[in-house]
Amino acid sequence: MRAHGFAGLHVHTGASLRTARLRDVHGKVFGLLLGIAVGPDGLVTQNQHIDSIDLTRSDAFTAIENLLTHFAGRFTLIAAQGRDRRVYGDAVGMNGIVYNPTLQRVAASVPLCIDDAVQDHPDYNHHLCETEGGKYTFFDTRDRRVRRMNPSCYLDLANFAETRFWPPSNGLGPLPSSLTDTYDEIISIASHSTQTLLQSFPCVLPLTGGRDSRLIAAFAGNDMHRAVQIYTHVTNYSSRQDAAIAALVAQTLGGRLCVHDRRITHVPQVRRDRMRDEFQLALGYDAAPPSELRTGVVTHLPFDALVLRGHQTDILRAVFSDFRGPTGRAALRWQVKRLMPVPYARFTNAEEQRFTHRYAAWRDALPYALRDHSTDLMFTELYYPSSVGATFPALNRNFYISPFNSRRLISLAMSIDEQYRHESLAVDDLVYRMNPALHNVPIDYETGASLDDLNDPHYCAAAVQARASRTEARAGGLAQVTAANPWPA
Repeated sequence: MRAHGFAGLHVHTGASLRTARLRDVHGKVFGLLLGIAVGPDGLVTQNQHIDSIDLTRSDAFTAIENLLTHFAGRFTLIAAQGRDRRVYGDAVGMNGIVYNPTLQRVAASVPLCIDDAVQDHPDYNHHLCETEGGKYTFFDTRDRRVRRMNPSCYLDLANFAETRFWPPSNGLGPLPSSLTDTYDEIISIASHSTQTLLQSFPCVLPLTGGRDSRLIAAFAGNDMHRAVQIYTHVTNYSSRQDAAIAALVAQTLGGRLCVHDRRITHVPQVRRDRMRDEFQLALGYDAAPPSELRTGVVTHLPFDALVLRGHQTDILRAVFSDFRGPTGRAALRWQVKRLMPVPYARFTNAEEQRFTHRYAAWRDALPYALRDHSTDLMFTELYYPSSVGATFPALNRNFYISPFNSRRLISLAMSIDEQYRHESLAVDDLVYRMNPALHNVPIDYETGASLDDLNDPHYCAAAVQARASRTEARAGGLAQVTAANPWPA
């Protein structure tokens, strides 16, 4: 674990810290970027000049915020214009920004924001957070004095106040006129960020039997061969199915899958205990580490390689929308339950009474034009920061990053009809548009219990036939899908 400081800002990053000093059109430094970001011009690098920033202008921060709309990756940006200093993060807070207003301290880990023992937050069952996966949500942390930053806001270092800068108050910003144009922009941006990461760093690509990792693999395109490892962790029977399907995905893309099986992984208990202790120290409380760390299979990954995760692509599937449309958004219980302040199965009326008013206050503070997107924003602003934003900085062996988390990509994804996304049609359309052969590899729910069946091409063809036929039938009519006509012909 590493702690690094910059002008009083302490950042705990996990794997090796990467920084970039950003300069304006006159060569003057306006920001320090901690982490990794990809912009329209490629990787954001040390001493990079940004032509759209001019610190002599009064609207310099507006230009910075417009620029951040197009940055994908995992990063924290400290930006300054004169005496005005602000902290910005990536679109979902994957770098784990937390702060203590009293001590005027910012970090990626709660222990770095306090100098004494943790003072438990009174609203949470800490035992359930430690043992069963409850989340410290609503921008809370384990310590009642330390707040987690809303990634749609910037933090003013003069007064430690947060101010929303994204999405624009008038909506999601300019959007394409048709669904095909939306798809083409998504493919262009996400392919650019994925391929730039593969070209710039040693990267590993995890594959499962589902849609999200497959979509990242499709974005990788011809740069898939640059991945130093394509892998699946096998820690239970369902991940054995993941590995069998992932092998077909890798084969379709001309790669070879590495299977990290816990049954043949021998990591001494003392080493696993040390990894657990390091994880919990950085996390700030004694939660169980992810299964790949508990079982030791993570040690099969090259140390310090970037792990390209499919997080945020699930916005394209609206997996979080249990109830959709205006009626669903008006029913707050399921939304609070989805945030998991206690494990899902343990949610009771007591949790509903404790947290619903806070959820309602957050939702009601959204700009009016964004109310129809509240359940999407619930996950980008409330859920992801409390999950990946809390755990990624605590995984110190590798740098976990999503190529699909620019604000522009998230806006494009949210602009697609919610029901259409929820049925996974948008992801199928995208994969089919990029690589029909990849689209025709079975998805986990399409296969049976026997893994041997996946070796039979006829079985695989039959398994995907219904989905493939639907996707092919939709493809011809997608150009007619617009905001006024949201369903394919």
